Amino acid sequence: SVAAGGAAGGLGGSPLSSEQQEKEEEYERCRLLGAILNLLSSAATPLATASDVRDLMSGQELPALLTSIFRDSKRFGAAVYEKAASLLTEFVHQEPACLQHVLSSGVAEAFLESVAGTYPVSRGVVSVVPSVLGALCLSAAGCQMVEQAKPIAKFMSALCSDKVTALLQGECPSNLGVQLEELMRHNPSLLESCMEGCVHMATRIPTYMAEVQARQDGMGPSSSVTSKEAPGQPLSAQSYLQCAVEFLSKLLEPLMSAAEHARSFVRKDGVQALLQILSLPQLPRAFSRSEAGRFIILVLGKSAFHSPSKVLGEVMQRTRRFVTEVEGEGSAPEEAGKAEGGEKGS
Repeated sequence: SVAAGGAAGGLGGSPLSSEQQEKEEEYERCRLLGAILNLLSSAATPLATASDVRDLMSGQELPALLTSIFRDSKRFGAAVYEKAASLLTEFVHQEPACLQHVLSSGVAEAFLESVAGTYPVSRGVVSVVPSVLGALCLSAAGCQMVEQAKPIAKFMSALCSDKVTALLQGECPSNLGVQLEELMRHNPSLLESCMEGCVHMATRIPTYMAEVQARQDGMGPSSSVTSKEAPGQPLSAQSYLQCAVEFLSKLLEPLMSAAEHARSFVRKDGVQALLQILSLPQLPRAFSRSEAGRFIILVLGKSAFHSPSKVLGEVMQRTRRFVTEVEGEGSAPEEAGKAEGGEKGS
């Protein structure tokens, strides 16, 4: 078997150390657990009866298994976490009556704590979290539990770090934005916390960028590379900033289409946070022609459409301040030259 072969030796037939063997056994157990979760998900297909789902979820074994995975998510990994979350969503949608047991057995609490803590990040996990929150909100008690936990802001704050952002490019942020829009549309009580999460993400990007810049300065210029040049290597500050802005703006674009979402974002100073990012000196010269540049301008345009006076007023104020700074920098050398000429003439 694969496990026996792995235990017998590593590459080239060399024996594995006890630590390596433990890691391989752990990996095999997680693979087996993932296969079991896939098998259980067949009980939530349209061919299954509601009683099948209720019998599985109302017992002790499955809720205990899901709770363990959510409480120790780092150990089980992103693949198992995603399958457990998907299974929970499928069961609740197939048989909403089992949601009460999900809430009372501690499964929902364990999931919400994992989202607010250190959950394993992957594209699949990011896409499944809003689905689980939507399933929990199918009852008033579940919706109240989600509101009190406020998991969305904490969930989103983990997505803008330099270790995560580069892994979630492409369609992932746009899909997440669509899912969050649907979640808020069906559960208006989550609107404020969701938009708070978006604004918090925008305010965290300059902080993360400064940390990346500090590490880059400490390690030397050759230590930081772009994600395209060497995947898995640390991003440079400029590359991180571009990836983070692209993720944030693609996430916000579908949200800003709804007037209430855009106005909430503006009220919470989200536009100010975006303009602060655009004023960072680390932005590349060709930023306006990049994907990130096009999307962030689109987000600002949609925000201005729904709150024109506040957004355009903030933009004009920032523009005047920028022009004043540029004029001040230009006049300084001229004044210095005149002073130097006056000294020579005297």
